Amino acid sequence: MQIPSKVYPYRLPYMGSKQNIAYSLMLAILQKKPKAKYFFDIFGGGAAMSLMAKQFGLKVFYTEKNAGIVNLLNFLKDNKIPDDWIRWISREEFKECLGKDDPFSAFVSVVWSFGNNRQAYLFGKDIEEPKRLAFEVIVNQDEQALEDLNKMLGCKLRMPKGADVHTRRLQFTRQAKKIGGNRAIAIERMELADKLALTQSLTQMECCSRLQQLEYLQQLEYLQQLEYPYDEVIIYCDPPYRGTAEYTDNDFNPKEFDEWVRKLKYDCFISEYDAPFEQIASFNKLALLNNSKTERTTVAEKLYYHKAEVK
Repeated sequence: MQIPSKVYPYRLPYMGSKQNIAYSLMLAILQKKPKAKYFFDIFGGGAAMSLMAKQFGLKVFYTEKNAGIVNLLNFLKDNKIPDDWIRWISREEFKECLGKDDPFSAFVSVVWSFGNNRQAYLFGKDIEEPKRLAFEVIVNQDEQALEDLNKMLGCKLRMPKGADVHTRRLQFTRQAKKIGGNRAIAIERMELADKLALTQSLTQMECCSRLQQLEYLQQLEYLQQLEYPYDEVIIYCDPPYRGTAEYTDNDFNPKEFDEWVRKLKYDCFISEYDAPFEQIASFNKLALLNNSKTERTTVAEKLYYHKAEVK
């Protein structure tokens, strides 16, 4: 297989996304499976690994339990984000979208949630209003919002003049950092603009060969029926990490998952912090600790491998 000279971190913003290490993960996986042609992404999430695998020339099969995420990715395969989606979403509207499976509600639950966890609103109540004003300045170049924000913070921020949202966000961030102190915290981190840009980038390529909603245990029967050559199949799993409380999938059972992996007739690769399989790689990744400060920490994402018994 030819390694691509340039890749792009396409993905839907998603909790635990592998966008920053997807390329390294693919290289580590292909060291074990250099003849691979098919990539099965069992816990697909924001599709970072599926979209990376496509750039390596693999035929991708994406599966995801959450119907809303599947519907949103299907929508973004063929459509740009509608203009009326790019607006401020209030805490009340966010709550109304939770649990719904239509593309817009899924978009709101991911983009407007803290850490993309699809549970908590993106901003704390204490910084919600300055964030709203900053959003209107950056996205809509609203002069009244800029005036109100300057009064609130007691400063003289200027209207950013970049041609696109991302550029304006960077300009505004640089201004905010010069202000310093607690006043700047409210506006210097406006990753929301980048979330919107990343989501929009999904329209630039075909998402994947197949989008499905399947429980992971249903996959066993499906995968056992495949007749592809053993060396040509990659099965990749990024399940809810055991011992972490942040994930919304309360039905996930790590012991059942481990048994599921051991019964597969194809090799399986698992991203985890700790799993009872052979560790073949480790990657450092930044993690956000809270929703009001800029504090971050580094965690070790590990890649595990289970070699199937070929009969």
